[in-house]
Amino acid sequence: MFTMPFRKLEREQGAFLNETQRTLINEKFEILQQASFGFTQDRLLHISQEESKGWTKECTDELRREIGLVAPSHVQIVLIEFRKLRCVSLQCRPLGLLPAPVYSTR
Repeated sequence: MFTMPFRKLEREQGAFLNETQRTLINEKFEILQQASFGFTQDRLLHISQEESKGWTKECTDELRREIGLVAPSHVQIVLIEFRKLRCVSLQCRPLGLLPAPVYSTR
């Protein structure tokens, strides 16, 4: 079985993005990181009309990948793109928490 070194794979994943897209992803990453307090709170990220011209599924995938590399291990990150609404939803779900117990009043 052939496995690709991590750095080479990382370069190939971002290789299809142009410099404008890379800059946009970096900007949106910083905004989400600060606004969600280090990827721990849900946020909705707006993609302006001008930005949406260059924003692709690959941009969302790359943003998702970059967030996944730095997000806290106790938080499950869900990043959903709503293309028609020109926004990306960041959902942060705590891992390992059990539902609250149900008590009987008998």
